Amino acid sequence: MAMWRGAIASIGICLALLQPNAAQAQSYPSRPITMLVSLPAGGVADTTARLFARAVSATIGQQIVVENKPGASGIIAMRGLMQAQPDGYTIMFSTSGTHTILPGLQSVPYDPFYDFEPVTMLAKSPMILAVPAASPVKSPSDLVAYSKSKPDGLNFGTLGRGSTPDLLGRLFQQASKANMTFVPYKGSSDLMVDFITGRVDFVFSSFITLRPFLDDRKVRVLAVDIEKRWEGLPDVPTTAEAGYPDAVSNTWFALVTTKNTPRTIVDKLHTEFVKAAREPEVIRQAQRDGNQVVTSTPEELRALMIREARQFEPILKAMQR
Repeated sequence: MAMWRGAIASIGICLALLQPNAAQAQSYPSRPITMLVSLPAGGVADTTARLFARAVSATIGQQIVVENKPGASGIIAMRGLMQAQPDGYTIMFSTSGTHTILPGLQSVPYDPFYDFEPVTMLAKSPMILAVPAASPVKSPSDLVAYSKSKPDGLNFGTLGRGSTPDLLGRLFQQASKANMTFVPYKGSSDLMVDFITGRVDFVFSSFITLRPFLDDRKVRVLAVDIEKRWEGLPDVPTTAEAGYPDAVSNTWFALVTTKNTPRTIVDKLHTEFVKAAREPEVIRQAQRDGNQVVTSTPEELRALMIREARQFEPILKAMQR
């Protein structure tokens, strides 16, 4: 009898421990949520984050406030997430660079797979290889030949070490043997100023960043970093079609939250963001900005991060030599 009383008491303690989490999830969210974004305002990451923040704010009865924390290739934003309370009120619109690229290039002050709770994948975004309209370059092969004709090579604009444009530039350099110098920028706005004026010779950039300059015929698109031709630019070849099949990366955006956030709250976030991803207006706006809406389970997201990090590991190690 004493054994049964002990077992019942243990069950009671476990249930009591679970009740606060259950109650917390039931009332969550009861105040505004902060969404950290590791890149500056105006770029595709920021625009996509705000699209989802607006859509989810409209259904949960609380505002999701986007807070841009650019710098150090995502490390500053990740530190902000790690220092937050594990209560679901600080979330992060994360990028593939923070989890699968930067940790392979340098030591980072976080575990790229386990120092957070994954929630869901949100979108994939192709990157575009482009030059200023005044450039004599008409194709990727022209670009490579032109770079080799210059003693100092060509300036390639990137959003910093570990960003997706940075990885693509390095993959392109490795595949083509182009003579190029990497010029890092904190954000796409400053980069575009130097790109349009010719101080930067070429970029891998998102469609949303290039779109105003495409409309004004200030840039020339050479290729798109995607498996098959993108419907947004159907006449533009893929990097593989242009002769560089190894110059391809997967650019994605996802939602994560603070490590040890109760699973009930993670599930609530997952439900609301997946619901938003299915809204026709969200899909339409995402496609207009050059994104493909894609969702996942938390487990699928973490598995993707680990798989891609292993895939890029040999390339990233070679880049450090």
